[in-house]
Amino acid sequence: AQEDALAATESPMSHEPLSIYIGCMPSHELAVRVLIWSVLQHTRRTVRFHRIHERAVTFELPRGAANRPGTAFSFQRFMVPELAGYRGRALYLDSDQIVFKDVAGAFDRPMHGQAVLPTRTNTPWLRKPQLRSSVMLLDCSRLDWDERRLVTELDAGRITYPELFSAAQYRRGLPAPAPRLAIVS
Repeated sequence: AQEDALAATESPMSHEPLSIYIGCMPSHELAVRVLIWSVLQHTRRTVRFHRIHERAVTFELPRGAANRPGTAFSFQRFMVPELAGYRGRALYLDSDQIVFKDVAGAFDRPMHGQAVLPTRTNTPWLRKPQLRSSVMLLDCSRLDWDERRLVTELDAGRITYPELFSAAQYRRGLPAPAPRLAIVS
């Protein structure tokens, strides 16, 4: 009963527009258009798409080569709460995703006290499932992410690039484990 009450208070109204933030660069426009098309094919609610590179300010990259981003837009995901005004929920998607179900189901999913729900990848060649940040549901009101501070932490050696993308880092100070969010492949 307590879990049902928590789910009811966390879940946005079903008519709320969905905010989707896309990690991309201008050269990824074709992939972005395919992603947007795939979302719109399966989603009935109003969707607001945000190409992060169009809204984000530039920022410094870490000085050390070991902490440089894997892609040109890797750090964009950490800008979402700030771009959303630290309010509401947002879905973050890398530009190379394709959606096969209504994303409203993910957007409205109970977060069970978590601020971030990353996806879980089950691949037969890995010993254990991995959490991925290419698709994440974010409660922006509970995230104080600041990519400039993250770069400072990387440069100071207080965190490494692989740790930055770990579930433990996403949920520092929050209970674990997070429920599985698997709607996009």
